[in-house]
Amino acid sequence: MEINEIIIRKTDEFREKLAVKTIPEKNLFHYNSILNISSRIILHNDSKAKSLKEIWIKFFDEIDERNYIIEQKLESSKIHNIYILPLEQYLIRKEQFVTNSDIHLLVISGIILDFILFYFLDQYYYPIFILLFLVLGLYRRKQAKINGKYAAMFW
Repeated sequence: MEINEIIIRKTDEFREKLAVKTIPEKNLFHYNSILNISSRIILHNDSKAKSLKEIWIKFFDEIDERNYIIEQKLESSKIHNIYILPLEQYLIRKEQFVTNSDIHLLVISGIILDFILFYFLDQYYYPIFILLFLVLGLYRRKQAKINGKYAAMFW
């Protein structure tokens, strides 16, 4: 069986097993992120993608060994950092995936630009860059969710 078919089968099994769980329980599994990553990683076939697909299959095996039970956020974040984060980083480079850190970076950039302008302008200055970058970040996040190119911890 081809690796992409294995990922599709394991993703379907993941979706079925978590269908009965509540939203907070699904968030511990990073449910929506898993579905988005699975649907996008199968489109890539370079050597890096193949090694990441092996990690992805190990992720599904790990979840299966736990009988689809994760009780603590610390445990969930460890799983995220080991298995999900490398795929997120790959997809950020290859497909411009959006994460929570993107909006944080835009807001911080807006704050810095607003402080610089406030320092150099003598007149009263309105914080336009933080507002502009916040709206841009929220728009990008919304578009990424619609297009299936968004992933975040506990989402």
